[in-house]
Amino acid sequence: MVVQLLREVMNHVAPEPKQPCVISVRKSPKGCAVVLLRNQDVWQRAIDQTVAVIDNVCVEMRAHVWKGSQQDDEESNCFGIFVAWGFKVERRVPVDEEAIREYFEDLAARRDLKDFASAAERPFDEEFLRLPIRSSGNVVIPRSYKPKVEVASLEKLRDAGYCDSKAIEALWREKDRVEAIWEIPPPPMGRSLLLRVARVQLFPHSGEGKDEHKNRAGEKLAELSEAVDLMSGVPRKSGFLDLCGGPGAWSQYFLNLPYEMQGYGFTLKSSTGSDDDWHAVSRDDWYPDLMHHRNWTALWGSDGTGDLLKTGNLDHCALALYGKRIHIVAADGGFSDNNIPAFQQELFVSRLILAELLMAVSVLERKGKFICKFYTAFSDSMAGMLFAASRFFDDVSVVKPQTSRATGPERYLVATGFRGKDAAPELFQALRQTHYVASGESPLTVPLVSPVVPRELMHADENFMTSLREMGNRLCVRQALALKAVVDRTELLEEVALGKMPPLRPFKKSEAQPEAQVKQTEASKKEVREAPSRRPQTAPFRPRRTRRSPERRSGGPRHTGEPRKPISGGRARNGDYRRKEVKHSKPIHEKTGEQAAGRRLLDLIMNA
Repeated sequence: MVVQLLREVMNHVAPEPKQPCVISVRKSPKGCAVVLLRNQDVWQRAIDQTVAVIDNVCVEMRAHVWKGSQQDDEESNCFGIFVAWGFKVERRVPVDEEAIREYFEDLAARRDLKDFASAAERPFDEEFLRLPIRSSGNVVIPRSYKPKVEVASLEKLRDAGYCDSKAIEALWREKDRVEAIWEIPPPPMGRSLLLRVARVQLFPHSGEGKDEHKNRAGEKLAELSEAVDLMSGVPRKSGFLDLCGGPGAWSQYFLNLPYEMQGYGFTLKSSTGSDDDWHAVSRDDWYPDLMHHRNWTALWGSDGTGDLLKTGNLDHCALALYGKRIHIVAADGGFSDNNIPAFQQELFVSRLILAELLMAVSVLERKGKFICKFYTAFSDSMAGMLFAASRFFDDVSVVKPQTSRATGPERYLVATGFRGKDAAPELFQALRQTHYVASGESPLTVPLVSPVVPRELMHADENFMTSLREMGNRLCVRQALALKAVVDRTELLEEVALGKMPPLRPFKKSEAQPEAQVKQTEASKKEVREAPSRRPQTAPFRPRRTRRSPERRSGGPRHTGEPRKPISGGRARNGDYRRKEVKHSKPIHEKTGEQAAGRRLLDLIMNA
């Protein structure tokens, strides 16, 4: 009888409660949180997975690193995960702490923690590229050739003959795929995070800077300078001009070198410009410590705006630098505006590149050097400027730093060994006439002027055309491959984040995969490729007009049709969807109380 009673008591005694996987969740209002876990397998799973959708928001997961002595006794015996989704998304759609806790508890309950799918390989290795530009023969510009204003169009890029038209169209298609991702309405919010994570995983050095400089521009210049030996032959206490370089990372780089250089800066003021003109933002104003540096001076032109395209500002700056022994002109100009038609950034920025080249030729000392950022070189206008540079300098190259984004079009013109203005007086006058033909109009209203050199002269130079086409085709194909790899990776990451496939391991080129795992990987990729795409189809040669509004940059909704019906339960977010209702489990202290009572009853029976 005692044994029977003992069995009945044992059946009613609560089992030993299992400790939850999550120890704590510490959320910040800046759009991030630190999650402490007990289970190392779950911690490793989150790191390998990298992305997730928590509370209908895309988040990134990384191993948390404690700084200095911040780690206490509790944290020393656990594993930390840093979860980030961004301040802008948090401001619009706050992520609930309980939802974060529930996600990691569900992750711990999964049994496929070690069932990983390998990542896709990057299409090419990251490296510093340097492609020479050469020209030959005498240049005689006909007197009948006069610069004029032209209409910007896609045909001026695709049909100019400096890059294969099929390669250009392939690049535009891949850009359309990127824009199509922005067209997908939430949920989940913050889908752009997946694009960034995909790019970093495939190209870890692309677009990533170090803490040595205040922004990535300084990091790219440092890499470029070391690769091409930029400072070789530059005299001590010589001068440099930082053109369109706000907020001043390039000036800081030159001032920190042991050359005691005297610097000058010329950039667009943020408080100037009419409504139909281009504008600078306040974050591009010169750094305050740079403005107070004893070896650096800011120049603003005759009208005080710092606009290099306004009539008289270029000549005013050149006159102010007369006799200053300028041996380096570094130009980092560029702008992006929602009014620029798709894929036409090269045409709209061409007048600025022309003004920067004219300024360099006007102020440089002999043997001086010119560095200039530009984008693609598909048009006659950009080809004419590269041709002119090859006549004014001994050595001209187009470089693509490793720290420059592989998915982006930016590249740098590096011209060394300045021969002087009298080396090509006809070209110098052509530069001036082409610069002033637009009469200081905004590039948004007058974006394009005719090339400095007639198209026939450039096409007649076989050396120039060969080197320009080699550069254009290689960088065009390279960018298209990078964009394709990033978009494909983004689609896979989304499947992982939504829990539709095993997580992806970071790619290691030297890693050998078992044959069974390779077959599983290929099957997973094939399944994803054959799945119906949610991306809108794009016409092959008719790019859409898509420009990101501030709402899209912050991850806001973009659909304009009828709002989706809200899912029952939870509280509404943005009026178009509702969050998953959080289910709270039974408190641990209640389970512990039941267990203690059962043990006391068992002790009484055994003692009897």
